[in-house]
Amino acid sequence: MNRLIYLLLSLLGFATSCKHVAMYASPYSSFSFKGRVTDAKGKPVSGVSVKVGLNEEVSTDDKGEFVFDVKRSGVYGDDVVKETVDFMDVDGAENGWFDDKCIEVTFTRDSGVKPDGWYLGHYNAPDAEVVLAEKKSSDRQ
Repeated sequence: MNRLIYLLLSLLGFATSCKHVAMYASPYSSFSFKGRVTDAKGKPVSGVSVKVGLNEEVSTDDKGEFVFDVKRSGVYGDDVVKETVDFMDVDGAENGWFDDKCIEVTFTRDSGVKPDGWYLGHYNAPDAEVVLAEKKSSDRQ
């Protein structure tokens, strides 16, 4: 009976006599980016959707500020990663009508953060100051 248990445990990856540690994961890196969104007069714009890449999204707060801090799986071999960032006014007339804006952001690998196991490092982007233009009244919906 014990042999059957040992066999099942070894098939599941629980070997007792092996010094090799099995890691079941995928490589990942962390990314940080923050900034502030204002109108042309410098007034903060809250409720703006800030979408980085394909599926990571945050919103601006009452001060127009946002913080993007996420871990992404995948291998990023370069010291520089470029991403498209979309700023979209999604709250309608609540705080004014603004045109969407798209910018390119450059994330740079932080040389002070060393890779460890599956963790491949940290990337930072410079803080962004984004000014949204007010929509023309004919474009408001």
